[in-house]
Order: sequence, then structure tokens, then C-alpha cells
Amino acid sequence: MAAPAQSPPDRARISGARRVVVKVGPSSLTTPAGGLDVAAMQRLATALSRRARCQRLVLVSSGAVTAGTSALRLRSRPTDLATAQAAASVGQGLLLARYTEAFAEHGERVGQVLLTAEGLARRHTYTNARRALERLLSLGVVPIVNENETVATEGIRLGDNDRLAALVAHLVHADALVLLTDVDGTHGAGRATELEAVAVATGSGIPVVLTSATTVESALAGGDVGTYFPPSPQRRPARWLWLAHAARPRGRLHLDAGAAHAVTDGKGSLLAAGIIEVEGDFEERDVVELVGPQGLLARGLTAFSSDELARMLGKTSAQLRQDNTVTRAIVHRDHLAQLPPTRAARHVLAGLGAGPGEA
Repeated sequence: MAAPAQSPPDRARISGARRVVVKVGPSSLTTPAGGLDVAAMQRLATALSRRARCQRLVLVSSGAVTAGTSALRLRSRPTDLATAQAAASVGQGLLLARYTEAFAEHGERVGQVLLTAEGLARRHTYTNARRALERLLSLGVVPIVNENETVATEGIRLGDNDRLAALVAHLVHADALVLLTDVDGTHGAGRATELEAVAVATGSGIPVVLTSATTVESALAGGDVGTYFPPSPQRRPARWLWLAHAARPRGRLHLDAGAAHAVTDGKGSLLAAGIIEVEGDFEERDVVELVGPQGLLARGLTAFSSDELARMLGKTSAQLRQDNTVTRAIVHRDHLAQLPPTRAARHVLAGLGAGPGEA
């Protein structure tokens, strides 16, 4: 008898993952005519249900606006916000109903979780979303996650479910992320949104497989399909991910070269003496971007409002004490997320030239 096929060493991290986030796009779920492809959804549910017996799964699924566009008999996908929101409202119900039926055939239950950029940008709602997802998983439910496009505005949107999937993977402490696309690996489309999601996830210590929807079951089993992106050695803490990728900055602090060095290479906190300009209107504990002579450096929680900082610019701690001003750090290093080119970004660039296998 032939020995069973073994997963490549790195791919064993996927097959052995206890929690996996899978993202599927609208083109994998809709017919050429624009309606939901029920057969494709059933095949996806079958593949995921087989793995759900040994893995906790979260499905991040697009398709609501596309499904609603078809149901409302619109000639094309709406471009104005109000019609797009209406299509999403109709389509979300259709999408969940089809998933409920498809997964129920295999004895699995699903639950809908709709998230917004504004919700993830606020620390308490970010935490509430994590709590809800954790409870669904503990109850043996497969969460179906999507952006809540019914209430999202043009200026405050996640914009794509690739990025949402990477944020959700960190949110639930996933062991792996599988991004399903129309092509097997990074050849072909090579979309920037998928590559950004890869950078977010691998930088958070989560391995990623980018593959086609037709090979999802093999990918989850550790098969050598698509492109595998190894994680960075150390998983980033949840606060870092929130600051770096989910929080909405309310302003900018422009730093001189010395402060920029202290914040990045020096791993220090930001003091008033190194700030040369304050941009925006923000309050204490809001998220701000830190910008040095070479560009964006980090994001962090500010200990002062923009009005307070305007009176503190460039002053040393001694000068602030003379003014009877509190001399604590403007952005403490414990509340700061650096944003330099990361190892994860290098994985992404390498992946652009890679075929099936490790990037």
C-alpha cells in the first residue's frame, strides 16, 4: 500500500491550524449573469464543512451588493452610495440564506457578523467584535463576516474584504488565513489588496495561502496549492494591529530627524521637543500618525489634545516644567505601532515572482 501523501513542512501549519479564516470574493460566488451561484456556494460549504470537524472556521464573504443588484434587477452594479447601500441590504439577506441552507446540509450552523471601518477603529467596538466572534466559535457556529455596506459611508470604509479578512484573522487569533481568488497563486491578477492583506497577516504571525476557490479543501489540508506566505517569527500584539491597520487617525504629528530616530531606531517615546508641527483636530487618547523627514513612521495614542500640543511644540521637559505643564510623553512607546517596511512586505514582494509553492 502506498504511503499517504504528506504536507510540505510549512504547509503543515495550515493543516494543523485550530482556527482558520477563509476569504472568498464575489467573482467566486456569482454567475456570469450577476446572480448568486448557488452551486458554487454549495461546493464551498461542502469543502469548509469537511474541515470544520477539526478546525474552527470563519468565512469572510463578499457578494452582498452583487446579489442585491441582481435581485433588484439593476442593469449594473450601482455607483451612487444610496443605491449601493440598498443593494447591500437586499443582498445580505440573500447571501446569508444561501449559506444557511448550504451549510445546514452538512449539519453546520452559520451566523452573520457585519463589521464597519468605524467600528473597528474604536477600541471598545473592536473588542466587542472579538468577543462576539469568540462566542460564536465556542458554540460551534461558522461566522459569516462581511463589511456592513448598508451603513458604511464612502469616506469611512474598509474598502475590500481582503483587508477585513486579515484584521479578522488577528481578531480571533487565527492560526492561518486562506485567501481565495480566481487564480491559483499570485500569477495573473496579483491584486494589491490581496498582497496588503498578506502583509498584515504575516506581520502578525499568521501564515497565508493565496489560492483559487476550487482548491480550498486541498489548501486547508496542507496541500501544495497556490502560494504559501510564511509568517514573521513573532506575532504582533492585538493593540499593535489595531493601531497600525484598524484605527482611524485623527491627526498628524510632524517630527524632526532626532525624534524620528528616537521613535524608530531608538525604540523610545515621543517627547514634545521633537515635534515641529501639529496637523488636525484631535483629543487626548485619539490615534495620530507620526511623520518624519522621510515620511510616515508610526501611529500611536496621543496623551494630549491638538490644542495642548500647539503650546508645547519644540519645548524641552525643563521648559515645560517652567511653564507648569505636565511633562509626560506625548506618545508613549507602549502605545505606538511603528510602520517601517516589514519582513511581511518583503514576503509579498517575493511572492510576486513566485509560482505555486512558498513565496
